[in-house]
Amino acid sequence: NPSINTATAANAGVYTVTASNGSITASQTKNVFVNPIPVVNTINNQTICNGSSVSAINFTSPANAGVICGSASEGAALNLSAPPGAVFTNVPFASYGNSSGICGSFVLGSCNSSNSVSIVSTAALGKNSFSLAATNDNFGDPCIGTAKNLKVQLNYDIPVSYSWTNSNTSIGLAASGTGNIPTFVATNTSNVPVTATITVTPRYTNGGTTCPGTSKTFTITVNPSLAITTQPVSKTICNGNSTSFSASATNATGYQWQVNTGSGFVNINDTAPYSGATTNTLTINGANSQLNGFKYQLLALGNCGPKASNIVTLTVSAINGSWVVNNVSCHGKSNGSINFTPLGGTPPYTFNWNDGVDTEDRSGLAAGT
Repeated sequence: NPSINTATAANAGVYTVTASNGSITASQTKNVFVNPIPVVNTINNQTICNGSSVSAINFTSPANAGVICGSASEGAALNLSAPPGAVFTNVPFASYGNSSGICGSFVLGSCNSSNSVSIVSTAALGKNSFSLAATNDNFGDPCIGTAKNLKVQLNYDIPVSYSWTNSNTSIGLAASGTGNIPTFVATNTSNVPVTATITVTPRYTNGGTTCPGTSKTFTITVNPSLAITTQPVSKTICNGNSTSFSASATNATGYQWQVNTGSGFVNINDTAPYSGATTNTLTINGANSQLNGFKYQLLALGNCGPKASNIVTLTVSAINGSWVVNNVSCHGKSNGSINFTPLGGTPPYTFNWNDGVDTEDRSGLAAGT
């Protein structure tokens, strides 16, 4: 009843025990699997915005390959099986001849059939189990008259499962799960970035034995959304006056005012008549009629931006008027009149003559200024 301490992949294979009482023998064989310690691929940290869709996160174990070896004397059959759910993927060694060594370190001998690897690959790859006769009919006879054996080493994919935990469910992901992480919509209702740590652990189970691998972690950071909380409002001012547009935003890291003079919005610089172009308040100093009808908007900048405010309009009123003067008919009379028509500005109008009269037009006037 032998035992192996600290087993490695080299100890996997087909073991045969033969019992004898001197005249009668009996034997049994057994596939022995040495379960590998599974690993899981590295997942990069992610930073996304509130409301964004997080693509499914798939876990893989590219380096997880089990190993099994076997041998059969000439004329016998080699029977090998991978663990349940696994398939053979590679043949690192196969020799029909007189190879030597142990699993993991087989050495070709002087007698070897050159098609050994291809014959074994055809019989085993993509399958969970296979049976192959170690005969000259299958491999040819590389050394006539010499007793031969078939020695093989095969790799198989191991069926690895995954479990994961999430340290912060406020991002919109469950606290734990198995398998891959499905697509989900990231959430952050706060005004600061929220980070969750995801821990994934690979596990391999075969023959009632489960081997957990080393856990790996990655983070998902969800940035808060930009929001314009106070919108700017349109302004109407008199020619030559100054005014300003203001807005408020949450989760903004910067601001940029833009103007549309008729050909689309462009960024504003802090040059006359503008100041505060990269703050939340834009000041227009000494606006003139050339700015009349210009449209403005604020871009709130941030990790999840930009976010544009409402579009507002600047109206610059320049008021004047036209005059029709009727002079008095004769010296000393008071039958002169003035017909005044206001232009520009926004009705209704008020009037103030220098002598205190507040009507639009004048009549019954004597000569004078």
